[in-house]
Amino acid sequence: MSQQSIGVLILSIQATQAVVAGRFVTAVGRHAAPQTNALGVANSNAAVGEYFPVTVLGTATVTVAENIARDQRIQVGADGVGAAHGTDIAVALALESGLAGDSVRVL
Repeated sequence: MSQQSIGVLILSIQATQAVVAGRFVTAVGRHAAPQTNALGVANSNAAVGEYFPVTVLGTATVTVAENIARDQRIQVGADGVGAAHGTDIAVALALESGLAGDSVRVL
């Protein structure tokens, strides 16, 4: 439930769809899809054509779709939100616990 993050590497990406802050995104400027990898986490909202900052390396704040425990692996859920790791690609590690709809710090 933190809004703190420490971006070590932040890239500017052009949005190819409307992007919501706190979601996993791809290098082509859209929310990452389930069962895929992600470039990083969007730091701000962006409309199509706008550039937005993406935390690629470091800690970031991600919106989660379900309850997450500290130290739990995170995978991409629907619309780029974080989901508890199951069988898909783990893209982050939760640094704190949170409830569905919360923003949690991830590494």
